[in-house]
Amino acid sequence: EGDSYPVIVTTEKSDEIVFEKKRIVMMLAKEEDAESRHQHSRVIERQDLFDSLKKCRLKLAREANVPAYIIFNDSTLQAMCTALPATRAAFLEIPGVGTVKAEKYGNVFIECIRQYMAETAKSGESSAAWQ
Repeated sequence: EGDSYPVIVTTEKSDEIVFEKKRIVMMLAKEEDAESRHQHSRVIERQDLFDSLKKCRLKLAREANVPAYIIFNDSTLQAMCTALPATRAAFLEIPGVGTVKAEKYGNVFIECIRQYMAETAKSGESSAAWQ
């Protein structure tokens, strides 16, 4: 309550909790679904790709003299690891990628992903997810 300086005010309910040691029941967040867990595990499997994308991002950020997250944030890089975009159109479908960033950075990140897929194919790992 309060006007320009709001303060916390106890209520009858809070007095019961504090002074009478009443129990508090709290709802927990819903457990992530199987698809979310599966997508997360795919990113972990491609940790080396994520690290490569971060290096590309850092190089571009240093050249532009901006923080790395300005280029792309980690969740966008993780989405790249999951989707493995091979074309400009597929790159544009990644959350956090717009037309300006696709134009500026798309070729660099797509090439990084291509190199990863080539190395993965050489090592005998499946490239079925490659778009």
